[in-house]
Amino acid sequence: MSEATARLEGWYFLNGVLYGAIYDDTKMRFRDGTPVHTSTVTAGHQAGEGEVVTTRNSTYLLGKPAAGAS
Repeated sequence: MSEATARLEGWYFLNGVLYGAIYDDTKMRFRDGTPVHTSTVTAGHQAGEGEVVTTRNSTYLLGKPAAGAS
């Protein structure tokens, strides 16, 4: 898998989409801590903290999940 283009903290999956706060966005789309949702995850649906998931245009390193999320 390619290198992550951003990191998500406090993340959770819902209907194939990731929600969380974005950090270290190499594409400079968002400021650190901005709440975001991704496009549909295409690889990494079962990923956890420290792993990388892929969407249509980006890859995200998963930081700590949201409380109660896995």
